[in-house]
Amino acid sequence: MDCQMPIADCRLSITHLTAYSNCLLIVLLCSFISGCGHPEKQAPAETSAKIRFSAFQDGEIWVRHSVIQLRFDPDMYCKIFLNEKGGLQSFVDIPPDKEKARPAQFVSVNGEELRDFHIDYANIGVSDIGTPYGIGRRLHLTGLARTTEGIIIRKELKIDLYNDFPELAFVSCLFRNIDKSRPVQLTTIVDNFFRLNANRVNSSLRPFDFTFFHGGMGKQSRGSKLMENFTQTGLYEFKREPHADSFPFFDFWNEQMGMAVGSLTAELTGGELRVMIDSDKRVEAGVYYETARILGPEEGISTPKCIWMVHRGDFLSPFKRYQELALRAERK
Repeated sequence: MDCQMPIADCRLSITHLTAYSNCLLIVLLCSFISGCGHPEKQAPAETSAKIRFSAFQDGEIWVRHSVIQLRFDPDMYCKIFLNEKGGLQSFVDIPPDKEKARPAQFVSVNGEELRDFHIDYANIGVSDIGTPYGIGRRLHLTGLARTTEGIIIRKELKIDLYNDFPELAFVSCLFRNIDKSRPVQLTTIVDNFFRLNANRVNSSLRPFDFTFFHGGMGKQSRGSKLMENFTQTGLYEFKREPHADSFPFFDFWNEQMGMAVGSLTAELTGGELRVMIDSDKRVEAGVYYETARILGPEEGISTPKCIWMVHRGDFLSPFKRYQELALRAERK
């Protein structure tokens, strides 16, 4: 079941600031949301004890589980944290330099990159969900970006957290042309883009001090240590056999923490995983879909549903978890 209700309809709600526009309105979405139905086997109150959301009007939005935590800024840039005994760690790097900063999902329209999708705070929503993955909570975020021709593209994110998977988030993204009369041509769709800086979790590490594993390396691989001039591209295709030799999964880790990404569905094909060390020695990784897709008026396109996972140690446990979830997705 999926009981959706905008935050504006809940008693704990986000409202627009009026006379005191400089004050921050803190909205805690971590208790019972009145009006939502009751999932089978577990009451919403039990779900909300583990999964919490909070937001600042025109500011940060936090998604919190006991292990993974996500922080979105007003333009939908996301930082992923590992929570250990209340201490947060993240090697995701969002630089102040606008030329280098990119969100996890963005598109190019006629070669023009649309990165900053300003969040529509009036239409943030939360719902209780029950799916083959279990009982959990879903956060709905939408953001708007305008092309140089004045056409607005809406980015719709769904972030699912489940009680049984405290270390991971399920992420779905859709881009929609909301113009009522004009089409647009997408030239690139980028999914699961992250800049990483190992120095953020250990000051003695170089920014690129990671071990890296991806689904094309073969099951016997233990991953590769990144070197200063590392660059690699590879096919990133969802296979209907999660145990195949090539699969859409990649993982970066060091002695402090790890972060894994895996796709569970195949809404897009022809994806290419690109990993490189940038000029500032940060790691850049993302999945690129080159396309000539025309989005007609009010038409949308979805990226594959994926998981973001934080962990300690190497890729083996996260990869096993990914395989389990991919098999479960097949049985849906």
